[in-house]
Amino acid sequence: MSLDLTLAKDAYAHAKIAFVSDHSGSSAWTVALVISACVLSYALTALLQDRHHLPHNNGLVDCAALVLPMLLSVTLLAEYLMPLNATLLVLTLLLVATSPSTKEAEADENPDGSRPLPGRTFLTAYRAHLLLLTAISILAVDFPVFPRYFAKCETYGTSLMDIGVGSFVFSLGLVSARPLLLRPGDTLLQRMPTAIKSSAITLLLGLARVLAVKGTDYPEHVTEYGVHWNFFITLGILPAVGALAASLRRYISFTTLATILLIRHNTWLRSGLAEWALEAERTDLISMNKEGITSLSGYIVIYLFAADVGFLVLPRSGRSGREELTSLALRLARDSMVWLSMYLVSTLYKDLPVSRQLANASYVLWIMAFNTVSLVAYILIDIARTTGTRVPRPPLLMTAINKSGMTTFLLSNVLTGLIGKTFQTIYMTDGPALAILGAYMLTVSLVACWLYRRGDRLQSMISA
Repeated sequence: MSLDLTLAKDAYAHAKIAFVSDHSGSSAWTVALVISACVLSYALTALLQDRHHLPHNNGLVDCAALVLPMLLSVTLLAEYLMPLNATLLVLTLLLVATSPSTKEAEADENPDGSRPLPGRTFLTAYRAHLLLLTAISILAVDFPVFPRYFAKCETYGTSLMDIGVGSFVFSLGLVSARPLLLRPGDTLLQRMPTAIKSSAITLLLGLARVLAVKGTDYPEHVTEYGVHWNFFITLGILPAVGALAASLRRYISFTTLATILLIRHNTWLRSGLAEWALEAERTDLISMNKEGITSLSGYIVIYLFAADVGFLVLPRSGRSGREELTSLALRLARDSMVWLSMYLVSTLYKDLPVSRQLANASYVLWIMAFNTVSLVAYILIDIARTTGTRVPRPPLLMTAINKSGMTTFLLSNVLTGLIGKTFQTIYMTDGPALAILGAYMLTVSLVACWLYRRGDRLQSMISA
């Protein structure tokens, strides 16, 4: 009996790995439609709350209004993204035309009633949506209700989960500019202890994930990052690299440094690194983790490019009004068109296909174009919501998710592992799958709201 059970477990493990492997993705347009539905659902929810048609500070309401459309857009409604977007857009425009805002916006406050450092509502919404969509995708990919073209591409191609990985790094790079704005005169010795602390905690989480996966024989897609490498390890390296780059900023900008690194990285890829990463046998510790090692340079480039975007979009003082937001939107739209143009030019060359696994130049350009365009969309929503000199606060759930980003990501990974060990997800029909995904996202959302009100110590340690 025990032998039969072991064989059954092994057979399921192999079936699950096959289920999430060898995919070629979708068009970049399909990915854009998913994100567009998320942005429009946020616009509709925020405007309803501004006009008092939906209550503020209610995690359950926010979960239903923000998370449910997102979940449906990557499952049951994945084949109907155009009608979904059209419906959300029409409802939003009707609301704007027929129901004017009733009062000037209130400024954000912390749970204890104190005013935070100057923030941006559009950044909170952008980062929260990214984290929520990441949380959905890392579990949903194990169910048939999640279309296979949304799963990570094996080698080359564009997909929803491919954009999520790079966007997560972009988001971290974006907010890494904040301490540089607050303390521009800090030296490397002053910055490094904080960076090392942040890196150490994230690297420990990466090590814990390795031990958990290996210790429980959890099915893993080795060609994503390697045998031992995982995304936490990549994330853990970035703060220390950022601190080193910050020490050089008086001599060379992040964008210039990132450009040099990108050219060097792509040269290495063309000189045999790509072939090694995709085809070499795993004979030692380095080659066992060749995907994570190869892609690291590309993620560092995204992180540094995003840091320079952060210097543009992060506030330096006070609250922002409509005029300042409009000026920011125009400047960022100009930059996003440059990124988009470079990405579109790269697609004309058959020898430069997008590859998350390699984090090559085309992938970097796609990530930069996609995220800067997305930020412009969120800024436009802020402009539409602004009635005085201050922008309305974001929904409670978005604020909570944004404040506890790494904790939310960790919780999502833990719950995904527990659900994966409990259920044979790849054989589950749509109804039970959606019930599990709904309960999972409700748990993640409510825990994030609870942590926000109580104070998130893990996030504080990572961000300190």
